[in-house]
Parts: sequence; structure tokens; C-alpha cells
Amino acid sequence: MELSIWTEERRRKTVRTGGWILAGIALFYAAVCTPVYLWSVSDVVIADTAFPAVWDMVQQLVHYCFYWTAFAFLIYLAARYTLRACRGFLFWYAACAAVRYAASLAVSSAMLAGSAGWDSLGSDLLYMLLDILWDCVQMALVVLFIYLFLERKRTSDSTKWLFFPKLFGLSNPILRCILLAVSVSAVFKLLSRVRYDVFYGGAQNLFDFLFIIFSYVMDVVSILIGYMVVFLLISRLNLKDEEARAHVVEQIPGGDF
Repeated sequence: MELSIWTEERRRKTVRTGGWILAGIALFYAAVCTPVYLWSVSDVVIADTAFPAVWDMVQQLVHYCFYWTAFAFLIYLAARYTLRACRGFLFWYAACAAVRYAASLAVSSAMLAGSAGWDSLGSDLLYMLLDILWDCVQMALVVLFIYLFLERKRTSDSTKWLFFPKLFGLSNPILRCILLAVSVSAVFKLLSRVRYDVFYGGAQNLFDFLFIIFSYVMDVVSILIGYMVVFLLISRLNLKDEEARAHVVEQIPGGDF
């Protein structure tokens, strides 16, 4: 196989892998996280325990995993190939974001419609569309960061940026993109939490207040955690690609990457 054809096939495989991982996370959220949470807050035996709060944290972690995975694959694809080569993956992201919220709403409606009726379906659909738009805006900002800090500085040997000499080296444009990307997801989550706490879910007791403070702290800490997760994912993707390339070169007499 010619190297150019192999490279394109490798790119497509990476896009598909990232897309299927996002799809798996989205379906896990809709099929597991949503029904378990609804059950926990509606069951009188469970609702007054700590379980709903703990499970809400699990849901937030799944949210972050969705974003961190998307950012890792997008930044890697843009660095290894070009930003234009990420169009297929961006389609996967938008589709999975839509499925995540639509399937979650469908599960919620199926579980609660019998008791709550369908009067709120219109507003639920509106909130679903806003959530999908919110995710797309978030990704658009990450694409902008990649363009400003990575794509515009691309050279013939830009792939050298993928070989990180250290965990924190913000002179590397890829590491700057990682930091900005995970910061976007944390800031968006903080804004969403502030809106909810101000207009809908203010603290009712000391436990609620402490949990709200803890949630804000964890959103800030998520920047560091997300940075390391995305760093490790990109490093892993690059390592696998380099190993595959070395194997192909060995099979091609006179091959020179």
C-alpha cells in the first residue's frame, strides 16, 4: 500500500474510533445515567439519601469525559493532519451531542410522562435544542483555538509538536490548545451551574450548600484533570500511529517517511 493511501486510511480509522467512543459515551449517558438519576430522585426511599447527589456527580463526570474525548481526538487530528481533515469528526461530535440529549429526553419522557403528563414537552424540546447548541458553540471555540494557535503556525514538520517533552510546556501550541479546550468545558459547566443555582436550585439546607460549594470546586479542579486526560489520550494516539508507521516503513523497501 502506498504511504499516502495508508495515511488517509489511518486518518479515517482515527475519526471512526473517536466517533464510536463518543457514541458509546452518549448512549451510556442516555441509557444508564438518566434513568438511574430519575429513579433515585423519584423513589421516596432513595431520594432523601446521598445517592442522588453522588449519582449527579457521576453524570457530570460522564459529561466531562464526552468533552475531553472529543477535544483529544480533534486536537490530535488537527495536529497530525490538518484542521480541514477534522470535518468528519466534527460531524460525529454534533451527531453524538444531538443523540445524547435527544435519547435522554426520550428516556425521561417515557419514565415520567405517566405521572407528569406531556405539558412540559415543548419546553423540554427547547431546552434540548439549547443544550445541543451549547455543545456546538463550545466545540466551535475549541476549533477557533486550534486555528489560532496550531493551524496558522503549521510548518512542514509540525508533527514534532506531538512529541511532548514534558507535561506542562505551554510553548507547545498543542498543549496550549489542550489547556484552553478543557478550560472552556469547565467554564461552560460553571455558567450552567450558576444559572441553575440562581434561578432553580438554591440551597435548602447546610448539606445542599456544602454540596454546591464542592461542585464549584470540582469544576475548577476538572481543568487540571481534563488537561491530564487529554494529554494522555493524545500521547496514546500519537504512540499508536508512530508504531503503525514504523511497521509500514519496515514493509516498504526504500520507504522514507
